[in-house]
Amino acid sequence: MALLLFFCVWPTSPARAQQTVRVGLGTGLVQAEVQIYRSAYEIVDLAGGTALARAERGSSWVVTPSAVGLEIRGPEGSSVLVAQGGVLFRGRAQGEEKPVFSLAGKRYRGDLQLVLGNEGLTAVNVLDVEEYLLGVVGEELGYRAPLEALKAQAVASRSYVLARKAVQGAALYDVGADQTTQVYAGYEAEGKPGFSRVKAAVEATRGEVLSYQGKLVEAFYHANAGGHTENSENVWQQARPYLRGVASPWDEFALQYEPQSPSGWPACSYRWEKTLSREQLDKRLAAWNQARAAWPEQTINVGEVIGLRFSRLGSDGRPTVSGRITRVVFVGRTGEKELRGETARSLLELRSTLFTASLDSQVFVCGTAPGLQEWQAAEGLRALAAGGGGPLNGSERTYWVIGGGGVKRSLPKIFTQVAFSGQGHGHGVGMSQWGAWGMAAAGYDYRAILEHYYNQGKNDGRLQVAPYRGSGA
Repeated sequence: MALLLFFCVWPTSPARAQQTVRVGLGTGLVQAEVQIYRSAYEIVDLAGGTALARAERGSSWVVTPSAVGLEIRGPEGSSVLVAQGGVLFRGRAQGEEKPVFSLAGKRYRGDLQLVLGNEGLTAVNVLDVEEYLLGVVGEELGYRAPLEALKAQAVASRSYVLARKAVQGAALYDVGADQTTQVYAGYEAEGKPGFSRVKAAVEATRGEVLSYQGKLVEAFYHANAGGHTENSENVWQQARPYLRGVASPWDEFALQYEPQSPSGWPACSYRWEKTLSREQLDKRLAAWNQARAAWPEQTINVGEVIGLRFSRLGSDGRPTVSGRITRVVFVGRTGEKELRGETARSLLELRSTLFTASLDSQVFVCGTAPGLQEWQAAEGLRALAAGGGGPLNGSERTYWVIGGGGVKRSLPKIFTQVAFSGQGHGHGVGMSQWGAWGMAAAGYDYRAILEHYYNQGKNDGRLQVAPYRGSGA
């Protein structure tokens, strides 16, 4: 009977190993102000692992670079501590209370590493992945999102951060705290209205990640696909089998959501418009070139810009599946410069690359070749008249055009503004967050949401949602 009991209580699977993540909270800091908010911390010199002091709840500490490494000044009357190169605030739980620290007025769970580099201090929050997600999921998707959408976000965010961690190697941290990787609010998120739903979503999916044919998925996502996601190679050049374009009609949920903010959010994440004057464009180009002065091959030095050309062709030479722009060519008086779609989106500060653009100088002319010919600058056109021809409207900056039905309008010879009309918000690869909202509102569960965006709804078993077993699966 003892042997039988032994087999009855033996676990059917190994316990989930704790997975930690390193989150970069800031770089180039001249000092770090740390306060112990909950429980207690041990202050450790990273160079030798020596414990320097114990930081009690409520105590404040200031860490600054010095000639010998780092100086740590604690409560009044305590000795000045010295660490060589780096210091660790290592949490020590007290009963049921887990450690929480505050850095620059913001609270975080877990441990804090402060590492000295050539440009100042780098602050890194080290904590359990599940605790990390408590500060991510609501910030990324919204605290009012349906529970199934929050679950989908939890699995996607968990998969993304663990995939990043697997390839970071000697880097000081795995992810940052802003939109460059995933927005992370730390312990501050846990006091926001609706957090209980975020916590329920994280706990309901604890440890679950996405894998495609047995390999961990780097689960990219974005705010709104504008109706259709895009193949990854048409955005970042690398093709991935789980990042294929798929129709996303649920993105329109952003139009139905209430309340809409005074700025038009979230409706403007689905449909938007923007106009740039020539002066605004010139300022953007000047700032772009100044920021890249050390890399002249990245600058846009084409003289006065007189036109823009757009391509929607993907890496295979065929139109992109979503209609997104893949190339933008800046046409100037002294040359041309081509940028990839996402790079141009950053320069122009557009919500997405799913747009059409119209220059106010643009005109379509019937010529000797079949179809219409587009002209964005009229300086090269000449007017025919009795006795010869000459420049359109002489030296004036505008000229008149007569179109169908005798409609006459005045156009600038060189554009003075460019108008963009677009859909979607973000790069358009992977899961659409507003699409996930819409799918959840329509009754889909989180597994169906993930299957749609990361396997195009094939349901062929290649995509799995299951507990994490390591970077390879």
